[in-house]
Amino acid sequence: MAVIKRTQVINKPVDVVFQTVVDVANFPNWNPTTPSARKLSNGLNIAKRVFQAHAVDPESGEVRRTRLQRGEVLRHLAQMHPAFVVMEACSSAQHWAREIRKLGHEVRLISPPFVRPFVKTNKIEAADAQAIWMAAQQPEMRSVAVKTEEQQAVLALHDIRTVCRRAAPPRSTSYTV
Repeated sequence: MAVIKRTQVINKPVDVVFQTVVDVANFPNWNPTTPSARKLSNGLNIAKRVFQAHAVDPESGEVRRTRLQRGEVLRHLAQMHPAFVVMEACSSAQHWAREIRKLGHEVRLISPPFVRPFVKTNKIEAADAQAIWMAAQQPEMRSVAVKTEEQQAVLALHDIRTVCRRAAPPRSTSYTV
């Protein structure tokens, strides 16, 4: 289902296409006839200190860009109605995804190589958040599973083992007398 609305974005009239796009594997209880199908989707760019959120209201077409300090993120999301929150997948995104799910939001993580084609400018947090939001609107966008702390710990052990094996001196098969 696609709806085209005329809206003002940065003082320029543009046509914004809204699509109801849901990966059924990630949202098994999703039903297109329920109000949750029209949830606001948020692109959230994670950084060390400042996070950037980008959302477009599906009803009015209003673009919302919000700059948040690290301590304000959960407080800001707790005040919102349940929504889709989309982030680039990384180890810290796994932590944030678990925390955001506790607030009742549905979280999707998208691999960075799938977000990169939607970045319009250089590394600006607002542009990255917009690119994440745009990538999430694609009909066949794949997402990364949100991992538990235990799963993340096991993956970290595997990564450490791989690094140690690469750093170890090669074993020689020939012996000298």
